[in-house]
Amino acid sequence: MGLSQQSIAYTACGLVSAIGTRDFSRSLIDEINSILPVSHITVFTFEPTGSVDYLVTDGAIKTDKAHELAKAYSRHFFRTDPNLHRIYRCKEALLPQWLQFPDQADVATSYYNYFFAETDLMDKISLIFSTGEIVFYCNFYRLACLPKFSDREKQNLKTLTPLVASCLERHKALTSNEQQSPAPLAKLTERETDVCELIVSGHSSQAIALNLGLSINSVKTYRKRAYSKLAISSQNELFHLMLQ
Repeated sequence: MGLSQQSIAYTACGLVSAIGTRDFSRSLIDEINSILPVSHITVFTFEPTGSVDYLVTDGAIKTDKAHELAKAYSRHFFRTDPNLHRIYRCKEALLPQWLQFPDQADVATSYYNYFFAETDLMDKISLIFSTGEIVFYCNFYRLACLPKFSDREKQNLKTLTPLVASCLERHKALTSNEQQSPAPLAKLTERETDVCELIVSGHSSQAIALNLGLSINSVKTYRKRAYSKLAISSQNELFHLMLQ
């Protein structure tokens, strides 16, 4: 049995009233949880400039850790997201899409360990939709102690697509002018930035060289220049800097 119009109306009232406020993230997960159990929610936006921002992260993961994870995804881990090609293709499609998270074997080890194994998250279902310029990537997670999303629960989430999409789009519009801290790699050249982002994504010098079409010596040169500009001397320092 699907959601009733009354259930959707109650959800809409609670969510709409929080749009543009600091309570929006908590309201979003609370209202979804009034319909079905969801452990954590994240929402990222893929911007026309090529950057990735996070709009929502709330739920079972402690606040500091949740923001650390969201920053790490926005700055470099999005590149190894198994849904990335679908996200980019969504820019050309006006209809929202729901995606089931792939099997662990199809996910990069560093990505899976950082976002799932270390957080005790197990299952995820994602909504992606485009406004024409911005792609919204909404993720609904469950902890390992809960069963995976059933077909009925997935259908109930899909029923909420128009409401969730419109609220997220409006919330983004109302909060997009908030002051944001400068990117930690802003002082680097484009190539130095590429190398650093791949380093923190777990790539070796050889893998970075293949990825960027460079020699290993060139990779080492870009890394050395970047570390000098950032006043750091190790990969651990770079990782810490990226999460500030």
